[in-house]
Amino acid sequence: MATYYESARTNTFLVKDIEAFKNELEMVKALEIVISEHEDKTYVCLLNKNENGFPMDVYDDILGEYVEIDWEAIFAKHLQDDSVAIIMGAGAEKLRYIHGYAIAFNNKGETKMIHLTDIYKLAEELGKDIKRAEY
Repeated sequence: MATYYESARTNTFLVKDIEAFKNELEMVKALEIVISEHEDKTYVCLLNKNENGFPMDVYDDILGEYVEIDWEAIFAKHLQDDSVAIIMGAGAEKLRYIHGYAIAFNNKGETKMIHLTDIYKLAEELGKDIKRAEY
């Protein structure tokens, strides 16, 4: 059995309070928070530190179990108006499967998502003999 490795990160985005955002993510040890200045604004970027992809859960010592990270709620709470956070990840299990996705969030709790496999539906506009890029 092959192992799946994924790299993931966000774009840069604006939050209302950087310290409050950092405190919210304190339990998510798999992320590196990068702060950058551009045109008199302070941007935040999240990078995954391992090859397990963007963290979607975290171990809660108090509960003694993994709990899901509600990224939609976190970004809705912290993003500035009109700023959009995008999580993007891609990975592979050897060359057997290639996986990729992107999820966009705003501070209204709205999300948009695309996945590399969306191409199969789009490809139907070009022809009917479509095989998947996997085995």
